[in-house]
Amino acid sequence: MNKKIVDEIIVWFAAISFSVAVVMTVGAINSSRASSPKQKDYILHSITADGTAFYLYMDEEEYQQWASENHIKIQKLKLEDK
Repeated sequence: MNKKIVDEIIVWFAAISFSVAVVMTVGAINSSRASSPKQKDYILHSITADGTAFYLYMDEEEYQQWASENHIKIQKLKLEDK
């Protein structure tokens, strides 16, 4: 093969490899940001008529809205390490 063609192949391979590395790095950064859900402060637990337990996770604003609509007092538990 001609040395010029080999050099062009090497340059193209390096450029493609660099581009793939940049795209993968940006994708990893974006996915790590997107995969961190907002922490919810309140958990409502209930059991349906057929015995299925379910949990609703709410932030404070959602909780205040729910509490005002349902007129139910919910006790907030404070968890501490032993």
